[in-house]
Amino acid sequence: MYQDLPITVFDTAVHWVEYVICHIGVPYLRPVCVSRCSYSENAKRVSALFRDRPMTAIETAVYWVEYVIRHRGAPHMRSAAADMPLYQYLLLDVIGMLVLVAASCVYIAYCVVKALTVANTDGHHGKHVH
Repeated sequence: MYQDLPITVFDTAVHWVEYVICHIGVPYLRPVCVSRCSYSENAKRVSALFRDRPMTAIETAVYWVEYVIRHRGAPHMRSAAADMPLYQYLLLDVIGMLVLVAASCVYIAYCVVKALTVANTDGHHGKHVH
């Protein structure tokens, strides 16, 4: 009856990871856990998918270091954000403009409401009609 319940902390972690993969949102791993295989077989399959790469990690690092050396620093791969002023990088100019527009709209609405309120109170100043 209780054979499916995890027994150790490791088993609990394994079941939690399996639940996350199958139910929450790792869509490219979902087909792996849909099958009726055991978790260890699924883990081996996912590990093989992850390790399927043309070069090892050290070969990839060596390739990119050589690439940068070959292209004299690879300026074509440099991020444009490196040359931006800080206020542009943090979008402070855009945020400032949005705050200015919002404040202007609030001020205009305030002036319109104030003008309408003054116009309505001037017409009923001191006269009572019975």
